[in-house]
Amino acid sequence: VSHQRTDWISIHSHICHLLNPVLGPQPCFHSEKDRKHGKEQLLRRQESLIALALSTAQGFVWAGKPLEAIPAALQALRFSSRLFGSGSVQLVPIYLLLAEASTG
Repeated sequence: VSHQRTDWISIHSHICHLLNPVLGPQPCFHSEKDRKHGKEQLLRRQESLIALALSTAQGFVWAGKPLEAIPAALQALRFSSRLFGSGSVQLVPIYLLLAEASTG
């Protein structure tokens, strides 16, 4: 239960409202213009979710609360891996942040 509380305090209370539009079923668009707009909107939502999770994790590390940074950094890693791929260079800063948070 304590890890759930830490997770909620760390990141989920901040990103909960963003999860359904990103993880939920995507609407069906009938025109190419609408499909393109829908993809762009999803990309912006994913990027804002990643940015929020990453900045939250960094804030906890800088505040001297590394254990609270880990759930936020893991969310940033999860969504960045989905967006950019598991071997992407965009994951490096997140891995470094996780390493810093893990070492305290």
